Amino acid sequence: MNGRAAAGFESGDSGGFGVCTSVSVSVSVKEAGFSGGPVRSAATTCTRKGNQQVQTPAGTDRGLHGLYVISAAFVVFAGVAAAMALPYFWSQYRVVSGWPEVNAQVVRSDVVQLTFAGSSYYAWDSQFLFVRDGQQHFAGAGPHNSRDYQQLRRLGDEYPVGSYHRVRFNPSNPQEIRLHAGWNRRFFAISILLGGAASGFGAIGLALYLLARAQSARSC
Repeated sequence: MNGRAAAGFESGDSGGFGVCTSVSVSVSVKEAGFSGGPVRSAATTCTRKGNQQVQTPAGTDRGLHGLYVISAAFVVFAGVAAAMALPYFWSQYRVVSGWPEVNAQVVRSDVVQLTFAGSSYYAWDSQFLFVRDGQQHFAGAGPHNSRDYQQLRRLGDEYPVGSYHRVRFNPSNPQEIRLHAGWNRRFFAISILLGGAASGFGAIGLALYLLARAQSARSC
């Protein structure tokens, strides 16, 4: 059928492999027995391997672009989670590796109600006594705040008045202590959660990137 090309057709060939791009083709509908303006075909991308030519819809490129964007977003989320996890881990690592551990006696363990800006919440009011280098030190294990009274009540029940517990104290400021400080999941819970989120986001981002690369290779 005779037609009129509105856009050019380019092709290249090197070693039996070529790439051709057809932007649009305008065919006079008058020659086909219709009236009206020209009709344009949808833009397509075609590849040729040997003597075989395969056409791929133009929407495929948009789909691949979307996959790349989503994979990049997951990588960014992974970086943010990792950036949040590192300071927590470093702070907890310094406590475990640099703060001395002593036996401390609980001298106060109460749950009190506080009010701030018209909103009420609960706090565990605690005080521990320990001796270091012949000197007595009093320190509070806080802050422990929550709107759930029972949660703090259970924490207080773990440390009844008169009981002894192993705690770590800051050698530069003995009034600062940490409970459960050690190489355990309870103490490193925040770092573990953030590190797991970073790993998960990174794995998803990498998987989407590899999927996009695989689809791009199949289309070419």
